[in-house]
Amino acid sequence: MEEQGYIEWPGGDYVQITAAGIRAVESLDQPKPKSGGDTYNMNINTLHGEALQGRGNVQNVNIIVTNSPEFDQAIAALLKVVQESRLPDDEIQELKDEVAKLNKLALSQPKPGLLEKAKGRIDFIRLGLQGTEALIKAGPYLDSLWEILKRKLHIT
Repeated sequence: MEEQGYIEWPGGDYVQITAAGIRAVESLDQPKPKSGGDTYNMNINTLHGEALQGRGNVQNVNIIVTNSPEFDQAIAALLKVVQESRLPDDEIQELKDEVAKLNKLALSQPKPGLLEKAKGRIDFIRLGLQGTEALIKAGPYLDSLWEILKRKLHIT
């Protein structure tokens, strides 16, 4: 499956299904699409959230579960707040991409500059939600993520 581009497997216990893999699974027992017409894709929000179906729902965020349930819950909740915000679709996607990048930083080994990078991502998300009701909802999750990352990525 890895050779066909359906999964990414860096080794160990972690396997990530790719967008091509999701499409392959969803296309099982489905007739071949004809040119034109509507196309519906199933997009998985997070391991902790709901699945989206239908027109206008786009989700390209891959969330990797860390060893911190508190962090995972905050990431999932933050993604939900971003998804439910009333921002334009392109801004929502940009913020979801930043959340995914923040999630990947949590899996990194501490090294110089990583904590500042995490702070920049959190600030970008906060700025992207500025002026919306979503910022009020997202604030506690962003603060929690920052505290967890400070503990995890701090270099002594």
